[in-house]
Amino acid sequence: MRISILFFLSICFSQLVGQDIQNLQKVVSELSLKEKIGQLCMVATTNADTGSDSNSLALLSPYTLNSEYIEYLIQHYHIGGLIFLYDNTLKNIATSINYYQLLSNIPLLIGIDAEWGLQMRITDAIRFPRNMTLGAIKDKKLIYELGKEIGRQCKLLGIDINFAPVVDVNNNGKNPVIHNRSFGDDAVLVAQNSCLYIKGMQDSGVLTCAKHFPGHGDTAVDSHEDLPVLNHSIERLEEVELLPFKQVIKSGVDAIMVGHLCVPALDADNVPATLSHAVCTRLLREQLGFNGLIVTDGLGMKGITKYYSIGQVAVKALLAGADILLCPIDVQETIDAVEQAVQAGILLEKDIDSKVVRILQVKEKQGRQVQIETESIENKINSVQAENLKKLLFESSITLVRNHNNIIPIKSVERVACIQIKTLENMFSIEQPNAFIAHLPASIAKLSCAKEHIATNIQAIIDYLRDFETIIIPIFEINKFASQNYGISDEFFDIIQPLKENQKRIILVLLGTPYSLQLFDNYNIDAIIMAYENDVCAQQAAVDVICGKVDPNGKLPIRIAS
Repeated sequence: MRISILFFLSICFSQLVGQDIQNLQKVVSELSLKEKIGQLCMVATTNADTGSDSNSLALLSPYTLNSEYIEYLIQHYHIGGLIFLYDNTLKNIATSINYYQLLSNIPLLIGIDAEWGLQMRITDAIRFPRNMTLGAIKDKKLIYELGKEIGRQCKLLGIDINFAPVVDVNNNGKNPVIHNRSFGDDAVLVAQNSCLYIKGMQDSGVLTCAKHFPGHGDTAVDSHEDLPVLNHSIERLEEVELLPFKQVIKSGVDAIMVGHLCVPALDADNVPATLSHAVCTRLLREQLGFNGLIVTDGLGMKGITKYYSIGQVAVKALLAGADILLCPIDVQETIDAVEQAVQAGILLEKDIDSKVVRILQVKEKQGRQVQIETESIENKINSVQAENLKKLLFESSITLVRNHNNIIPIKSVERVACIQIKTLENMFSIEQPNAFIAHLPASIAKLSCAKEHIATNIQAIIDYLRDFETIIIPIFEINKFASQNYGISDEFFDIIQPLKENQKRIILVLLGTPYSLQLFDNYNIDAIIMAYENDVCAQQAAVDVICGKVDPNGKLPIRIAS
């Protein structure tokens, strides 16, 4: 009987497009309580072959569930969706989505984190710039075009919802988790870019999800590791953190992800926002008027698992107002806990029904997914047009932070050298030179120095560079951790100081976080180029700026404190 009912529901669902909410309510009324709860679960998978002990596997690593366990969850728990994470390939994901969708009686909601494109989770997809890089771009039409292109690629792959953009305002240079995933530290800029990115994706037929409400930008704690606390007043939150969320809600964002953040000004009980009725329902749903899907951040993150059990997290998140439980650690325990809460009167079944209806409305909007063509998927996604857009985005972001005496672009008559500082391990690599060095004109001398040998060879380096007027110093290995000086080692400063003492003009190229600029305040460097990322396109664009082939039109998306 159950099989025939589910088959009937599947047929009904395929005919729902354009129908009113009563039809969806009828579909929900035909589901058992367990099936309704299953629809609220969006489970993570990586397609990894991780063994057969699925239950213990789920408890150990909820983000690496294998295909056999996913099949089991679809068939026995009727889960509502899947989110693909980590080290997948385009063809494997397309094949898996085709298979999983056929297994499920009600269409699965397929999601992915594609903040800077599918390559964030898929190894053989093109990688676009991160949000901080995009925040430097003045031509805002390009942000829309990127959203549209990422949406096109998601649609081709069978992805229904992109858990992007990040709309957090990153006004804390020590933020270890948001940082370059944010458009910058200006709330208005973040809001503007977020709305354009969202409009582009939606115009390609893909759902969008703004994150991490109510704002994860001004934290120095990673919610993957612990619970951050945001101690700001209501007035400050309204002016900064909440402003972009208000704008994307007005623009029609489809979903909002709530972060594992403690914000005492919003909830005096110091409950994580994910589990807070004051945040999810009173603020987001009622005050801000958001009618779309409310999604939890990943439920395997230590920001909540350190303080609550699997069952507590599920029940409290639904009571708070969440519609989708993202990446539950143990689906069976999650569903059992929610079912018991309903039976005990803690949760009301009518509220579960409302959440399922909201989810089915989204699925109805997307329609029943057709089978994806897998053989040519790589060529369709990694198109020439996509590559050209990526190149244009990086070129448009390059920022000329300083240019004393207009030494950029360099003149053809100048004597110019470029120093590349490498680790000793890489000095004798047989790999081809990186794109920056390879793209430099032949007239520019190239010198590679082992980082480990700088201290004992300073004078030899200075002697070698004696006849050169201008020295280019690119820094590639920059990270986002303030505690590590953003990955910039002392050896760079050991080189810069004596070069300045010898009256050399220095062009510094930073291929990483703009927060690293503050480290060079005291060195009187003649020209600084901010390229934001160590990507081939960024490297080539930086060289083209030095040589006068590209105008540096970017603007710093953050303020640098001296």
